[in-house]
Amino acid sequence: MDPLSAHQAMDRTVRLLIEYADATEIEATVQYGSISYEPKQVSITVDRINAYLGTHLTEDVVMDVFERLYFAPTITDGVITCTAPSFRNDIEIEVDLIEEVIRVVGYDVLEETLPLMDLTLGNLTPFQRNIRLIESVMLGFGAYQTNTYTLVEKAMTEGFESLGEPVGLMSPMSDKRAYLRTQLFPSMLEVVAYNNAHKVTDGLYFEHSAITAKDKTSYRLAIIGQGKVFSENWTKSSVDIDFFNVKGMLMSLLDKLGFSEKRIGFSTDTVDTSVLHPYKSAEITLNRQHLGVIGQVHPTLASNMTSKMLCMLRLIWTSFSIKSVVKLKPHLLRNIQLLHEILQSYARSLLKLAT
Repeated sequence: MDPLSAHQAMDRTVRLLIEYADATEIEATVQYGSISYEPKQVSITVDRINAYLGTHLTEDVVMDVFERLYFAPTITDGVITCTAPSFRNDIEIEVDLIEEVIRVVGYDVLEETLPLMDLTLGNLTPFQRNIRLIESVMLGFGAYQTNTYTLVEKAMTEGFESLGEPVGLMSPMSDKRAYLRTQLFPSMLEVVAYNNAHKVTDGLYFEHSAITAKDKTSYRLAIIGQGKVFSENWTKSSVDIDFFNVKGMLMSLLDKLGFSEKRIGFSTDTVDTSVLHPYKSAEITLNRQHLGVIGQVHPTLASNMTSKMLCMLRLIWTSFSIKSVVKLKPHLLRNIQLLHEILQSYARSLLKLAT
């Protein structure tokens, strides 16, 4: 909207009164307040216009366009400065001037060229490929993938396998969604408790997600199960979920990821027996570095959730670089002397045939 349109309308009215109504004694316009209007000035060069459009416009053509648009152009050392009229409040930057030039001159001056685009082959990152592999293996075991809340209450950020001091929200929706979780174990227990409340006492569940503490982030995989993996029918038999079956899943998963069984170790010295069974739990190490924990949930904790036996597995994936196994080929030695003698014999026979 033109901020000066009211003044222009009044001036036009006065001129019409003088011309057609012989009005006399016209006084100056009385104005209340002030109008916050300053003309906008935008500078540009002809080279910039041609480089942007891919054209070969001359300085005279560009100046003529700006004059026809009432931009009051002035040129100094090759720089054209335009003052946008009050009714053109859309002129703010040099690209707006370039748009006006090509609009007036016409799009026919643009050269017909095909668009140049760099083609790239879309692919997953190594981390994404490993996540897809983990999902495929776990679904093959008959597990269900879960997606629990990242925001939890304060109590769920403390205790077993916590990453560190939790990060709290400034304006949480409620006390139960006030902190970023620092571990997956409480969330997986909520999944089991929810299913038990709905009379679903069989199932194997897994989730991979990032956990966050102050100045620290880690990516973890959590697996928890109870009862049986498959319901028994005429096509397949059920499989009980216990410590040894979960360990077998772990070894199979690590084998698919390219880790040799010889590099994997188990230790019972640092296991938290307040949460896990003291005799059916272990720390998992890879190359003597901490990888995770595996075990049967403590019977007291399991009974509080109306579960007879509850097994869990937790792995840290950000601590290791998971890469495919490199296959080495043995070094081969060939008898070049034998090949040389065969070629000499073949050459002599060809010479005899030629003569």
